[in-house]
Amino acid sequence: MGFYSVFGSMAGMTSTLWIAFITLRTETSAKAGYAASLAIVLSSAFFSSLPFMGVGRFEYTGEGFCYFDFHDTALAVLLLVVTLPTLIVTTGLLVLAVRRDEWPSQCDLYLMGASFLSAWALWVPACFIGLAGAAFPDRYMIMGGIMGHAQAIINPIVYGLRWRSSVLVLTGSSKGPKVVGSEEVTNLSPTPAQSVVVSASLPPSPPTSESGDCVPHVV
Repeated sequence: MGFYSVFGSMAGMTSTLWIAFITLRTETSAKAGYAASLAIVLSSAFFSSLPFMGVGRFEYTGEGFCYFDFHDTALAVLLLVVTLPTLIVTTGLLVLAVRRDEWPSQCDLYLMGASFLSAWALWVPACFIGLAGAAFPDRYMIMGGIMGHAQAIINPIVYGLRWRSSVLVLTGSSKGPKVVGSEEVTNLSPTPAQSVVVSASLPPSPPTSESGDCVPHVV
């Protein structure tokens, strides 16, 4: 259970970092996506296996589940080294995306930031509490577990529906106005095909055949 808990937490945190990166960049290659996904899974599995390799240990939190022992200096330092930069960089990327104002639905970005911070913000003070050798406040660990699992529950909506819909709008895969949540997004710029077809003056209506059908107008 300790391995699963840490693995799921690390994979969820670092994959959100990757999503924030491609949200700001708005484009990436399939190979980069496969490589990033593989790196996230392997690095998360390695990190959560540290107690099996003699680095620290898993410990029952006293509130329903097992996790890394935050009072182990090595694990607390490693958790802090990974968590704090990931929180800062992910939040920074989302803030830049909001300021750029190119993402079809700003609500997506706020939801991503809120769910990410609510799930992982307690990790940083937990590392300092562990390094100080202090006792955790009552219900601290169970609150972290609840918020972490709550993020997993809403992720299909945030990323599988809202974020994906915005990506389809940006890539032009959707036809016509696209409704993202309560916001209607319309691509006002003409496509290359429209630019070729539409000229300064429209041609006359095409002649009709004897049967009444339209005869294609040859340009």
